[in-house]
Amino acid sequence: GPAAWWLHSERARSSLSYVCHPMRAFETRTLSGWVSGLLSLKSSRLSGCVAQSLATRLRAAPLPEASVALKMLEQSLRQRCMPQRALLVLRRNLMLWAQSSRSLLAWADLMDDLYIQVLLQLESCRRSSARNRPVLQLHVPKTAGSSLASWGHRMGFKSSEAEKRRSGDGPFWINAFAMPASCKQRRQEAAQLQTSWIEVERWLDLPLCDDFGYVVALREPVSRTLHQFQQLWRLLSKTEPVHSGFFKAIWRYDDVRGTVGGRQSYEGNVDTGSPVDFLDLWLGFATNYQVRSLAGAGVGRAFLEGGSMARNRLRAAKSVLEQMEVVLVVGQGRIESWQSQILHHGLQVASTDVGDMPYESHTSRHAFELEPYSWTPAEFAETRARNRADLELVAFARRLQELDRRYYNEF
Repeated sequence: GPAAWWLHSERARSSLSYVCHPMRAFETRTLSGWVSGLLSLKSSRLSGCVAQSLATRLRAAPLPEASVALKMLEQSLRQRCMPQRALLVLRRNLMLWAQSSRSLLAWADLMDDLYIQVLLQLESCRRSSARNRPVLQLHVPKTAGSSLASWGHRMGFKSSEAEKRRSGDGPFWINAFAMPASCKQRRQEAAQLQTSWIEVERWLDLPLCDDFGYVVALREPVSRTLHQFQQLWRLLSKTEPVHSGFFKAIWRYDDVRGTVGGRQSYEGNVDTGSPVDFLDLWLGFATNYQVRSLAGAGVGRAFLEGGSMARNRLRAAKSVLEQMEVVLVVGQGRIESWQSQILHHGLQVASTDVGDMPYESHTSRHAFELEPYSWTPAEFAETRARNRADLELVAFARRLQELDRRYYNEF
């Protein structure tokens, strides 16, 4: 029968809200006071406290005050480099701020040289930091995940299908076993099995592990969701395509799930052989799946909680994205060569050969080609509305991708 999906209540944790608790005492201080507090944190806290915060604070401050803060950052970096992930998040936040502030009249006089100096110092630290970290790829269904893993293999990373199954990394959405794994477990498994590329096709374990590099590809949510269900439906029905009105029926179930025994708690087994549990999971797959995967409620609850709760995790999901070494947006044909360059630089691959992205497909269709589906205008509009958080997340991922592309071209 269908596999059971176990939820470990004692290990389930709510999604990180990314309110940085150690920085609460500095929230009301000036920008320079806030940066001073940031630099006093333990290195393991830095990336989570910079994400979704520094760019916002810089934008809110006058340029002279921002100039003082950047000088503090540069001096600190000259004295001691930060951990790899903190360097990454700091650089992205500075670029997000500069993207919206360079049009200010006083920017050229106050900031141009200093901004470049800080980026150069960040790059110097990045290049001197440890390479050859194992990679954990969050494999969101129907986002060229198999192609990315194949590229990793070509670049010399070693993967183990046996390890993936043993550690419960999915793909749970087609009934593979799924359970969480701590950073300590990840390190032990990677060392024991000599694995350097791990695919996770379920929710992402948080917080991120400092001694792993992270890769994710995201996609426009309506086409991605339809594509995922088309594959799932083929596996279930063998021949029948997803019928017209499929998503309308899922939305109708959402309206009545509480009266037909929809899951009210998240303990014990989720049995995909149970019609109600199956529909609860489908509803989660069809609404903001990418936000849920990055920053869901913890363990299996990520895909069972209501849609309004999942939408509220958007900021946390953006924070996780900022901390991942490689963020790509796919869905318009094959992955481009410049995206392979981002992978190469972001993961600090030793090989000088970037390598073309291989094309892996589970069907005979072209990249991201969908089977015909007859959307009604209302059904399409509601599907977009119920994936609004994913739409915003993908737009943010596109910004990060473009910033990384520009940065690696210039530095």
